[in-house]
Amino acid sequence: MSDEEIYSPDEQRAFHLVGEFLGWFARLEAVIDRSIIDLLELEPTTGQLLMTYLNFSSKCTILQELASADGVGLSTEERREAKNAIGKIRKLADTRNIIAHSMFSPSEAGIKFSSHGQKKIVSDRSTVIEESEFRKNREIIAQSWSNIASLAAQIKSKTRERRIAEIVLQTKLALVRAEPGSRPN
Repeated sequence: MSDEEIYSPDEQRAFHLVGEFLGWFARLEAVIDRSIIDLLELEPTTGQLLMTYLNFSSKCTILQELASADGVGLSTEERREAKNAIGKIRKLADTRNIIAHSMFSPSEAGIKFSSHGQKKIVSDRSTVIEESEFRKNREIIAQSWSNIASLAAQIKSKTRERRIAEIVLQTKLALVRAEPGSRPN
């Protein structure tokens, strides 16, 4: 029995769109991983091992920290652009969680996903994502790849002679002040 006999054309289209989105998102996460590994000058195998223990939100936070540290040398505008780009990626991650963790089926309006993670008791907790939104998200993911690569290149070029991890750590340590009466560790 072939796939054509098991699944309707609408179901095949739903599988295609869901798989395509998840594949593109996985590539985006790989670009983020490689950018962090490169910026922190980690040995590739060690860096990849570290990335497997970080959730996606933590990876976004690391990128945000790298972009916003004072000594990195990004302008106020470049920092703002980085923050906006990372914000778009975080929104994509919310959509990814719905797509990856929900039952789905084709509907007239697009693909219907049963609600994931919602704790409200309501009659219909589903979400419909239209096919045009899948196309729009694919474009956002592609732009995000470019934005992350550009951000990493900007940071790398402006901190050529200094280690980025040390710059970020020095910035963080400068913000830490001892509480009155406390002793340093």
